[in-house]
Amino acid sequence: MELARIWALTEAEKFYQGKDQLFSGKIKKHLTVTIDALDKWLNKENRTLNYGGYDIPAWLPYETGADQAAVIVKSFCLL
Repeated sequence: MELARIWALTEAEKFYQGKDQLFSGKIKKHLTVTIDALDKWLNKENRTLNYGGYDIPAWLPYETGADQAAVIVKSFCLL
């Protein structure tokens, strides 16, 4: 899954809200589909994994993708 798509869609939806309501609605629809797919992909268990002596959240994408998690969090903040 291309996580940058979520960020791009949230930025585009926000940009077009006041300019083109129809297009903004289409973007929101695709954003919802993407978020629903992401919701199924993320691990929701409240547990940690130990890597190199450090406990990290098990929900991170691909278990260690903190950089990808940052894109997800930033995108959700824009909603």
